Amino acid sequence: MAREKQHHRCACGAPISPKAARCTECAKPIRAAKIRDRARRKRPVPADFAIVAKGKGIDKICRHYGTGPSVVKRWLQESAVDRGPLAAHGWACRPAPDGFALSAARMSLAQLAARYEVSKTIITRWVRETGAKPRQQSQFFPSNSHNRPFQPHRDVSREGQAAAYLQRFGPVFRSDAQGNPNPKGTHWRRSSFVLTTAELIDRAVRNGWDENAWRKIA
Repeated sequence: MAREKQHHRCACGAPISPKAARCTECAKPIRAAKIRDRARRKRPVPADFAIVAKGKGIDKICRHYGTGPSVVKRWLQESAVDRGPLAAHGWACRPAPDGFALSAARMSLAQLAARYEVSKTIITRWVRETGAKPRQQSQFFPSNSHNRPFQPHRDVSREGQAAAYLQRFGPVFRSDAQGNPNPKGTHWRRSSFVLTTAELIDRAVRNGWDENAWRKIA
């Protein structure tokens, strides 16, 4: 026999979900009472707020009273305190400090922002207003050289010259027959290929190597 589905209802008789304590209509007055109680418990505007807030930003006022920005903004609305143009607009109106041009000549934008504890946007405005020229941050360019085992000396043999020519296209080094690096090996490793001396020279010639080119220059 199938179990009958159990219906949950509010005290007023309206159907509700199993996790709800009451229906929406019954919850409205309870919610409104909580809001009124929370409003009564709100921290009032301090007596010295007008003096403390004068000329200060919201962050400094928050630190002074140990409260959050939302509370300070509410106090400002309720008290209508005039903090002045600098405080009202934050760092947007802050002029460039003395000696900024000299500091800018030795620092990058990021270093200047850390030095004066402001954003890069403010530093950019100061640069534009003062005509300062910040130091360009050095850029790193990765090397185009290929990783290859250290060779203790240059191989001037015929196959060594062929290998040196092929190294402009990728790593080439002496190895054993299995392709393991060996300065005295009888084979050559080029990329994933293990070549004999004859195969190495053939590859170099096919890629444009001319072993007699130095004679033509001389």
